[in-house]
Amino acid sequence: MDLETYQLFHSARQCFQQGNYPDAISLCGQLLQKQADFPDAYNLLGIIAKTQGNFPEAKQYFQQGLSFNPHHIYLLNSLGALLIDEDLDAAEACLMQAVRLNKDFVNALYNLSSIKSKQGKYAEAVSLLHQVLQLTPENAEALANLSQIEEKKNNLEQAKIHAEKALSLNSHLFIPRLVLSYIEFRQENFQNAIDSLIPIFNSQVQLTVVNYSLAVGQIANAYDKLKQFSLAFEHYKMSNEALLSIYHSIYAESTGIYSPSYLHKQETLIRDFCIEKWLVEDEFNSDENYPAPVFLLGFPRSGTTLLEQMLSAHSRLTTLEEQETFIDIYSEHHLETFNLDQLANMSPQQIAHFREKYWERVSQHISIREGEVLIDKLPLNSAMLVYIYRLFPKAKIIFCVRDPRDVALSCYQQRFEMNTAMYQFLELGSTVNYYKTVMQLAKTTLEKFPFNCYFNHYQDIVDDHSIQLKKIIEFLELNWEDEVLNYRKKSNQNLINTPSNRQVVKKIYKTAINKWKNYQPFIHDELDALEKWVKYWGYTES
Repeated sequence: MDLETYQLFHSARQCFQQGNYPDAISLCGQLLQKQADFPDAYNLLGIIAKTQGNFPEAKQYFQQGLSFNPHHIYLLNSLGALLIDEDLDAAEACLMQAVRLNKDFVNALYNLSSIKSKQGKYAEAVSLLHQVLQLTPENAEALANLSQIEEKKNNLEQAKIHAEKALSLNSHLFIPRLVLSYIEFRQENFQNAIDSLIPIFNSQVQLTVVNYSLAVGQIANAYDKLKQFSLAFEHYKMSNEALLSIYHSIYAESTGIYSPSYLHKQETLIRDFCIEKWLVEDEFNSDENYPAPVFLLGFPRSGTTLLEQMLSAHSRLTTLEEQETFIDIYSEHHLETFNLDQLANMSPQQIAHFREKYWERVSQHISIREGEVLIDKLPLNSAMLVYIYRLFPKAKIIFCVRDPRDVALSCYQQRFEMNTAMYQFLELGSTVNYYKTVMQLAKTTLEKFPFNCYFNHYQDIVDDHSIQLKKIIEFLELNWEDEVLNYRKKSNQNLINTPSNRQVVKKIYKTAINKWKNYQPFIHDELDALEKWVKYWGYTES
């Protein structure tokens, strides 16, 4: 690097640090005109684009820089961090490559810990954070993330210690303030939960759009508990609009497996499919190593997490929480390029191959002991029913049902990890439409193929969970165990990687039933489009 190049880059970096992005971009442009393969300039341009919420442009800059230097650890780290919200596998590959090149690269180790947290591999996340703290003992960001994990583990005292220490090192951090608000909320100090977050909007805390959304969403939750529903709805809307501003360009036109357009096409294919082409005896249904899984389906916010936690207390059941286990078969047999005839006519060898791939993916997350039955819980596997039937035609299905209006409102109120499906929940209208699309696909598939399905209504669990659980255990052909009723003891020890994690550890409550009525003055007629499904599932219209 010659002196002029160094000076240009140094000046660009200074401008960035001062928040003068236009001059930083201009200086990087001058530098690249002089030396087009200068990777640090691409890295800085990508970071600026990411800071401004332009993720596609940021990705392009990072990839362009790596095309000149594939072993540039800072570009690998930047791209990996960017991809965390888009493609966890690709993000992990980038960050692992950076760590292989420098095992003490703190930023990459820290970002890897974030990936492990998102994957629900909290022990690995904690181990990586401790590596970071060994290298940088006063790393406030690592302490902040440890506080976040401890709060999810229900270790509130330890979470508070880590959060307060992080803030003592850097009072401008966001995550520890959010964790302290969560703790106040869980202790039912709802006004304190709000008050602890308000100052960040008027301080030097640097809020990304996602963090802004999390903070405003948490304030909305607290207003909801205080029964100030107008303020709550206003904040839910603000939170979602912020996320829309950055994710629209990524997900609005998506045609992936969970996109509304793809689900519509799949429903049409299944509805028009001639069932006689498929209904033949499956001689390969039994598996030498494992019995067929039980699939716990429905729609997000329909009570699947609560039921999963209850069932996990049974000694013969082990549960897998919200992992993509059908990636291999739907990637190869995508219904846009393969018609149902080809899926129906898969050879026994092909079926065995994809079953093996399924169990390989399961084994990446949990171990199943001899005699145990797997509960594979992922609500939106309701859209995967055709693949479930292809691989496990005799599998039992537990389909969770809740008042569609409560479901739609609850989805709108959550801060989910973003993907094509969760993007639909950022507007109430698209939430309603997505519910209708998924339910129609599930209904068509369940009626077309002879599934062994049990419909579990959320209200039945709330009204008398012991009676309902006994029916479900009987459906699973297992002996009753009283330990199932003591599920909260185990839930408090589990790490639950869904928005329900703070709710299922509490005693069962009825306040979530007919919650939509609290918001009727603000949502007007947006839930009216669910009338068909309200009637179908047996709920009253008012």
